[in-house]
Amino acid sequence: GDLDEDGKPELLVATLDGSLSIFRNQVRIQPNIVWNASPSLTYGQAVTADHYDVSVSPFVAGSFLFTPPVGAFPDAGAEKSLSVTFVPADFVSFVTVTTNRSTSVSPAPLTITPNPAAKVFGAPLPPLAATFATFVNGDTPADLDTPVSISTAANQFSDVGVYDITVSGASDPNYNITHGPAANL
Repeated sequence: GDLDEDGKPELLVATLDGSLSIFRNQVRIQPNIVWNASPSLTYGQAVTADHYDVSVSPFVAGSFLFTPPVGAFPDAGAEKSLSVTFVPADFVSFVTVTTNRSTSVSPAPLTITPNPAAKVFGAPLPPLAATFATFVNGDTPADLDTPVSISTAANQFSDVGVYDITVSGASDPNYNITHGPAANL
């Protein structure tokens, strides 16, 4: 604020030891964050230092804070926000600056294929199962927003023969889901 009412702002700075300093008529410079192009992501890939290829102009000593942090695994989506905050070492002469940009995180591929099964005439249908290739980030079939449906036209008393086992349904915004070919029962 303008402590001495001379029309020029003063800067109050409190330090960790509790002392207070007044810097009169300081004009603080706003550094410009220079952010080079970021590579795209696919769900399951971590944010890396390459996504935050940043510097400041003019050069000012300081540090960067990244959100989400390097190592984070963002969900799929078209407008995922990346944020960089530059904190200058000399906070008397320079101001802290934050900038944002959006990046796209593509869904990961996931193929769901029914497993073959066998049954004897008159016996109940065996449990029907599928193979999932490949989940990422430790996801499992239970993590899908809509579970897969596995079905066959056969029943306990179907005539002896070959019946298709198929998969359908299954959806999740983090995955581009395709269904594999039918299996035999």
